[in-house]
Amino acid sequence: MFIPVQYDGLPVKIDIMNIKNFPWHIHKDPQMIYVLRGEIELKHVFTHYHLKKDDIHIIHRDDIHGLKGISDDNLIVFLSFDVKHFQKRFPTLNYQIFSGRRSNEGSHYPRQPEVKSCLLSMISTMHAKSPGYESRVEQLACDMLDIMYADFRSFMVNRNDMHYDSQDAGDIVQLDRIGRVLSYIYANYPYKLSLADIAEQEGLSTYYLSHLFQNMMGDSFRNFVSMARVEMSEVELLTTNNSISLISQHMGFSNAKYYVENFKYWFGCHPRDHRLQSLDKIIGNAPVLANEISFESLLKTLDVSDQKSVFSGESSPLKITTLDLKNAGITLRSLTNQKDAVRRQYENYDPHSECLALLKKYLKKASYEISSRPLYDIVGSTEGLLTINGLKKPIFWLQKLLRGLYSGIAQSSEWHLITASGSNIQILFFNQGTEPQDFEFNFFNMAGNYQITEHHIRRENCCTDLWRQLNFRISISEAERQQINAQCTPDVSFKSVISSGTFTYSQTLAPGEIVFTEAKRL
Repeated sequence: MFIPVQYDGLPVKIDIMNIKNFPWHIHKDPQMIYVLRGEIELKHVFTHYHLKKDDIHIIHRDDIHGLKGISDDNLIVFLSFDVKHFQKRFPTLNYQIFSGRRSNEGSHYPRQPEVKSCLLSMISTMHAKSPGYESRVEQLACDMLDIMYADFRSFMVNRNDMHYDSQDAGDIVQLDRIGRVLSYIYANYPYKLSLADIAEQEGLSTYYLSHLFQNMMGDSFRNFVSMARVEMSEVELLTTNNSISLISQHMGFSNAKYYVENFKYWFGCHPRDHRLQSLDKIIGNAPVLANEISFESLLKTLDVSDQKSVFSGESSPLKITTLDLKNAGITLRSLTNQKDAVRRQYENYDPHSECLALLKKYLKKASYEISSRPLYDIVGSTEGLLTINGLKKPIFWLQKLLRGLYSGIAQSSEWHLITASGSNIQILFFNQGTEPQDFEFNFFNMAGNYQITEHHIRRENCCTDLWRQLNFRISISEAERQQINAQCTPDVSFKSVISSGTFTYSQTLAPGEIVFTEAKRL
């Protein structure tokens, strides 16, 4: 049942297929399925999915899955990730749970075009094999994983139709926390799992974590653990002659009766019946009816919009404007013994200076890419967008503003950048001196009514200043974290102006102050 993936020197493997029937099988690495054309039926553990054009689905390690073509013209891309290669940057990837299903029929992720563009650019790069293409492929793969961590981890268990219903990503800190809990469940399901032990690792009360899990997952911790054990039991059930009682023990159930009850709930039948009914559907017992499609053939058949996406990615690096949601693998339990180290790390640390350094580097680059950064700081490193315990640093807000820049660059220098989209403009500028500085921008041919939105990132609005008042205590409460983050957001102001054609915009900035201004025509 196991199919090994040959990566051929790259950290990813891409297969493109037209499928009639691909029998049930498993992989040891996660795999993304993207439907470029047509329709297929996907069997994934206890659920069958009807996937159509531009649908995305993620298969996790050791998940039994199989595919059948619904339309003859289906064209499916399979993207496999070599976990060993990405383990350092994405330490939970081996057991991370992602969901690509939207509960509303026909709806897709808002960033679905970005996923497609990234995927097709990867295919184009692997096909061209230009000098240095390996590093380009690796960067695109990291961009794809960043998107998956950002937008594919938020879901709820739907017991009515046995699906995971994807949700819009919420609070990043809580999403990361639940992600760690889910990864822990799947890594340790054969053993006794205690919510109290996990809560202690997270620095939370058992009551708080229980309610957080229920609210975010739509089911209790205990029910989810039982579901995970049933899910993982299918491999042993279909690949061995082990008794139901023995499988139950291997999965961590206290008795076989409880295992059978849960299996019936999720699979709709007794595990013994599922074993008998499924033998002729497993790879090796059923033929593979699928045609492999070459990269060259695929690129020739893409429509105009897809070609634009692919070949723009070939000429310059793809601009993936996403937060790096790398999980640093640090739990509060491991940090509590390093209180002094954490205090020393942040005591004389100036997070605002990171923003100034980034802007100086950013405004010198012609491509205006946003460099990837880990989400969290770790002990000994302040490279993250958030502190060790989830406080949002100025660099978090700056990168969020940079992600919203228009693609059309009208003017730039070492201290400012002006972007435009139709009649709308954006101005990013900052004072890199040690004294207050006056700035003036004069625009012509801008007649009309405009709404001006200003975002000010100031040195005094810094999370570490408030955290210092708590003596850099690692295990701050959720209420304290939210209060600090709320007080350290950029200052925002609005005003409306009427321009007869010539528009002058001026500001006086304090040393180190950063301003992002957007003028939208009403």
